[in-house]
Amino acid sequence: MARVVLVPRTRTRYICAVRLPETLLRKRRRLYSQAEIARIVGVAQTVVSELERDCDRVRPETLRAYLSVLGWRVRISPKDRRTGGE
Repeated sequence: MARVVLVPRTRTRYICAVRLPETLLRKRRRLYSQAEIARIVGVAQTVVSELERDCDRVRPETLRAYLSVLGWRVRISPKDRRTGGE
């Protein structure tokens, strides 16, 4: 399971720090070019490139759309402050 960290950018916007698993990147390369998946997701190809390079400036909506195209789900859950787990 890939772990994603949401970092507050402002009070209402978050960015993701994410490293995608190599199996996911291989699947994307097999199915779509970066330009094709960018068009489907509705972002520039450079955004997809940054996302796949271990970028720390990805919007959660972009990550969710990218993963959805590849058949992955995103689950966001709060961390339990008492135990440190989810």
